[in-house]
Parts: sequence; C-alpha cells; structure tokens
Amino acid sequence: MQQHEQRYTAETVLLQTLGVGSGRRTEVQLLQFKFAAYASQDEIRPGNRVLLVVDIELPERMHLYAPGSDYTPADLRVIDDEICFPPDRFDLAFELDVIPRDRQRAPEDIRH
Repeated sequence: MQQHEQRYTAETVLLQTLGVGSGRRTEVQLLQFKFAAYASQDEIRPGNRVLLVVDIELPERMHLYAPGSDYTPADLRVIDDEICFPPDRFDLAFELDVIPRDRQRAPEDIRH
C-alpha cells in the first residue's frame, strides 16, 4: 500500500499564521491560573496535520515553570515573587471526530 501524504488543512494554516482556531475549547479555572486548550479543527482525516494549542492566563507578576518537561506530562508550577505554589493536576482530553478515507473510486470514464 502506498504511503499517505501528510497535509496541512486550511484550519491548521489559519491557526498557525493568523491565530484563528475553530476547534472546541476546554477551559479550566484553577486556583492560580486559567487554562484553555483546543485543536485547530474538530474533524480529522488520516494524513492531516492538526495543531493542539494551550493558552495559559496568569495573574500579574506570576510566571509558569515546568521542570523537566520534554514531551511528557508536566507539573505546572506557578511562582510569584515570594511563593512557589504546589502543582495543580487535572484531566485534559481532546475530542476529535475521525473521518475515514473515501475509498470509493471515481467512475472509469472520468479517471485520468
């Protein structure tokens, strides 16, 4: 079987270049910060590239620290000038609708 080419969808390009996303947002208000996550689109097909976005809104004079995170679950710690707050944990899931490939061939007389 031939390898399927990976493609950037219009939604992914719009999000990557203009910051315009159309995916379902998941928002969580934690004690120290506000967290939102979404994908560039909700419907995906094999070979399509999808961006996953995380927005974190911190109060003034706070910053975020994720020790040792390298594509692994991270303990996000919020730190201000005096206090390092303990990490908050919460479940995060992206609900994406997977659309299978169209395997029906075009009629013989219009193939090229």
